[in-house]
Amino acid sequence: MMGVLSLCALCCCSDKTQISRTELADKIKGGWAGQFLGCAYGGPTEFKYVNKIIPPEVKLGFPADKPLVKDIFGGLYDDVYMDATFVAVFEKHGLNAPRREFAKAVAEANYELWCANKAARFEYLDGYNVGKPTSWKTNPYSNDIDFQIEADFAGLMSPAMPTNAIDVCNTIGRIFNSGEDYYCGVYVATLYSLAFKTTDMQKLVEDALKAISQQSISYNIVSDILSEYKKDKSNWLNAWNVVKKYFEKPCKTYAKQTLYAPYNLGYVVIGLLYGNGDFEKTIDISTRCGLDSDCNPATAGGIWATAFGYNKIPEKFRKPLELAENKLMFGTNYTPAMLYEIGTKQAIEVIAKNGGKINGEKIAIPSQKIKCVEFETPMPDYKITKREQISLKDNQSKEITFKAKGIEVFVYHYSTKNAPNAKAKKINSEIANVEVSLNGKPVRNAKFFGDLHRVYRKYAFADFTLPDGENTINLTFKKSNKLAADFFCEIRYYK
Repeated sequence: MMGVLSLCALCCCSDKTQISRTELADKIKGGWAGQFLGCAYGGPTEFKYVNKIIPPEVKLGFPADKPLVKDIFGGLYDDVYMDATFVAVFEKHGLNAPRREFAKAVAEANYELWCANKAARFEYLDGYNVGKPTSWKTNPYSNDIDFQIEADFAGLMSPAMPTNAIDVCNTIGRIFNSGEDYYCGVYVATLYSLAFKTTDMQKLVEDALKAISQQSISYNIVSDILSEYKKDKSNWLNAWNVVKKYFEKPCKTYAKQTLYAPYNLGYVVIGLLYGNGDFEKTIDISTRCGLDSDCNPATAGGIWATAFGYNKIPEKFRKPLELAENKLMFGTNYTPAMLYEIGTKQAIEVIAKNGGKINGEKIAIPSQKIKCVEFETPMPDYKITKREQISLKDNQSKEITFKAKGIEVFVYHYSTKNAPNAKAKKINSEIANVEVSLNGKPVRNAKFFGDLHRVYRKYAFADFTLPDGENTINLTFKKSNKLAADFFCEIRYYK
């Protein structure tokens, strides 16, 4: 499982972390439970407060005497059911499962995806860069929040072993993200891993920074929050204003993007620091910071409950989850109760694989020193210079010559909404494709489907590394099912 980035994280010391099997299981259960509870706590506010705080008069929470969900853990819990998918791949293919198997499992899963996760799904279905790390060079969603909200499992299966957590991130996280969001995922996984060793949130936040480069925006946001926290540990609004300044910086490629991972990571850290060791206060602050205000408290709640353990979560939070812990997660065969058990089993396997000792109730975990992942060249500060709209009919090709440093192709096939072919939603196979050639070379065959969880596709192709001078793109549309509507394309040019 070890790759180029994870090699730089490898360094072990002779001392070991001692933990009982019971305590290990309690912490892993807490890590999973904290995610469910944070999602539920902040869910109603998700993306309703962009660059503004959720005021105190907005009441948050859920009934303490009712199950957290009635039927299944649905779309609100996408960060957790994605984690469950990764756990399932490890169960099926072992701890050395290759990147391709995780990409396949996500691509074929029966649940909706968004942003970088959706882009990864269609990379696999298109046969595009399968098994290779993604990059901003060909993926406009590579810096979205996706892996940050899914990296929890990597730390939970690597208790007190951040090297292993980074190995897992390298294998799985780079399916979805590169650059800043990949660093955010590595940072979150490291927080979880180190949370098995301490309940000191300031130490945890500081130590995990060793995993990411000081050149990164993610590092600088967390570092600036820490500096503000050390000045005044009582007022989290001062730290929130640190993120606000980054959010409002002009002329930055990702400025003001609500899904940009480093901003949301800042809100996770604010909750951890200013929560003062209190579960409810931690998730409440991370929620009230805004933006992705269900995923952020889920991450903060999971890290807190890994450090303190499941049994330290207040009963008013535990009870609603316990009433629902045997309900399935959307698109998986897993329940929360199953994740607690399998998560502990996999963590013990990882401990043994890394040279740890398991003797009945006693577990000795080998210590691993953190060393940061490699810094990647970030995307230049490109701006859209032109948008061009074209329509595509069956077996029709369009060729366009242009000058730009980057290009994106978005395809709108309105069999997906109210459009003429709503029946297409019932088709569980490919209904059409757009063949993309760039400067005479075929580069991608973008496939479109009719079934519920794959029908909503817009992004078809991108390249932000075009040579200077004139370039030519050719788009050829082909229907494989008569229920497919004609396609409408928007091409965006960047310089």
